[in-house]
Amino acid sequence: MKSSRHTKAYMKEIGTERVKNLFELAEHEFADNPMRSRRYIDLAVRIAMRYNIRITKYKKHFCSKCHTYMIPAKSATIRAHKKYKAMTRKCHKCGNTDKHPYIKEQKERSVKKVKPKTVKKSKAVKNVVKKPKVVRKSLKRKAKPKITKRIVKKTKRAVKKRAAKKHTKKRKTAKKANTRKLTKRKKLKSSRR
Repeated sequence: MKSSRHTKAYMKEIGTERVKNLFELAEHEFADNPMRSRRYIDLAVRIAMRYNIRITKYKKHFCSKCHTYMIPAKSATIRAHKKYKAMTRKCHKCGNTDKHPYIKEQKERSVKKVKPKTVKKSKAVKNVVKKPKVVRKSLKRKAKPKITKRIVKKTKRAVKKRAAKKHTKKRKTAKKANTRKLTKRKKLKSSRR
């Protein structure tokens, strides 16, 4: 007799399909009924958790705390931070902020931008690519490292930290010695009685 249960791969495939459909429905329903779109996202997350499906494609589209579908200016505020190299999305409903790094996108853009440029010199010569100038290493002079204010400050800080560590070690050893003396005194007092 064959068992009526399906294989794990089959269940995972069905789960991914359902998750995809639920996110599409959530996007479509958000304008008319935001609570229903929220329910769809909640169901999609539960299905993904049950069948161990990754939903990294859709993580940027909903709030991780309250499962609200995020649309810029309607249900979320989005900011780009150079400091963190990330996009921050703040949910209007619960106030939760999610950070999504955009390093990958930057790398992809930089790869697309770096293409050889063509230069026209004359009618006879077309599509000539500029070659980088080659400089001999022997002609280059090695500059001595400049001692900047930052380096000086860092070294001063390091020296202060070392001195502070030594001072704390001395204090600890002194405390230990004092405690030993006190215990000896207490023992002597108790033996005299």
